[in-house]
Amino acid sequence: MDVQIRIKGDTRILSSGDAVSGNVQIFCAHPTTIFKLTANLIGESRSSLTGAPGLLFSRREEEKHIIMRDQHHIVPDMHTPKPNRLEAVQLGVGCHSFDFCLRIPWVQECSTCPLNTPVGSPDEKDIIISSSRQQLPPSMSGLEKGTEIAYRVEVAVTTIKNMFKSKTSKTCPITIWPLDMELGQRDFKPASSIATTTARATILGPSSLPLTSQILSNDTYGLAPAEILISAQVRSNFQLIQSTSTPSKHRKIAMNLSVIRLNHHPQDLYLQSFQMLLVGYTDIQAGAASHGQMTFWTLQSLSNIGLQIFTASDASGKQREINSRLWDSVVLDDSVVPDFETCNLARRYELEVLMGWQCRSGEHAGRVFLVQVRTPVRISSGILTGRQGIKAVSGSTKDDLQLTQGCHEMQSLRNDDQRFSAPPTYEEAVRAAVNDGLKGFGTRNTGGR
Repeated sequence: MDVQIRIKGDTRILSSGDAVSGNVQIFCAHPTTIFKLTANLIGESRSSLTGAPGLLFSRREEEKHIIMRDQHHIVPDMHTPKPNRLEAVQLGVGCHSFDFCLRIPWVQECSTCPLNTPVGSPDEKDIIISSSRQQLPPSMSGLEKGTEIAYRVEVAVTTIKNMFKSKTSKTCPITIWPLDMELGQRDFKPASSIATTTARATILGPSSLPLTSQILSNDTYGLAPAEILISAQVRSNFQLIQSTSTPSKHRKIAMNLSVIRLNHHPQDLYLQSFQMLLVGYTDIQAGAASHGQMTFWTLQSLSNIGLQIFTASDASGKQREINSRLWDSVVLDDSVVPDFETCNLARRYELEVLMGWQCRSGEHAGRVFLVQVRTPVRISSGILTGRQGIKAVSGSTKDDLQLTQGCHEMQSLRNDDQRFSAPPTYEEAVRAAVNDGLKGFGTRNTGGR
């Protein structure tokens, strides 16, 4: 007997509220009796670390949390009357197909840690998730060995032969990312929720020297250094987003950078280099052991830009915006997962911007001084709730609508107390085809002229 799982629709990235439907295909080489057939949707958060050293070697600490589970009983059908519920299904030689429909919950529910289970029903469609800890964490791997967040569809087939039972399991991995609950904030616009991170810098000119306060008060030749204030404006809870305006749906960076001139300096100020680095912090907990891991992504690195920000005639207090084209082309690949938190794993991010500034006066140029701006950011998936039809059905794709419709049809069958009967066996299908052929043959004119 061979078991295979076929999932319908586009399953590249699923999210909360999505229906996972498909069929289980069972290939029987001889008549088989199915006692039990179930389809399960399981999400696990696993961690593994080397703990305190033992007598002979260091002990490996492992921890596993079941953060999501949904089950569909195919055989026996739980909606059939109890006297007929324990009836087994006889399968003949050939291929047999059984449909299933599972639903991804809205929030994570850790069955391993009941105290951390979020309050409220996960089936509410209008649920507003205010804490990232409640949301489903994204599928993630590639960290420490044995540390990952994985989702899968698991099918278990229990057969019976001569009063002995045997169980066969088959799994199919799927990818799940959390929803973005910040509706209508896909485009970056200044608002009261914007957090501002500032950095003050002193840029020496071509002829700048360490001067005393008395000389600085009488400075008329521009020997004093230029002072600027760099401001990075980012949203406090929605900063790196996925753009839905392009077919490729690349996730882009939403940020504003501005510079204020704090003193009058008769030299031009140029931006010579621009680097952008994303730092990911992963907190891993396994038993008594804990570990923090850092991951770096270089998003942008530009040198010899020569972008003039201030001229010598600009007055003190002048503010200029840095052109966003320096980072508009930056995209985030799938290795940058949304930030999350589970019972044993957590991921958070910081964005670091490193800029090189230089003062110029004619052909003379000073040294390039690097200024760093670092701020916490939140990585989001860009998957809006409208895709599941929570707020608007128009936001659903064709695949989503077909998937949801198929799930509703199966649910209506369950409510009508109709049992999923087994498909015809190979012998029955051949016998039916032969009978149809004989009927057609009997209606033909076989006589000669």
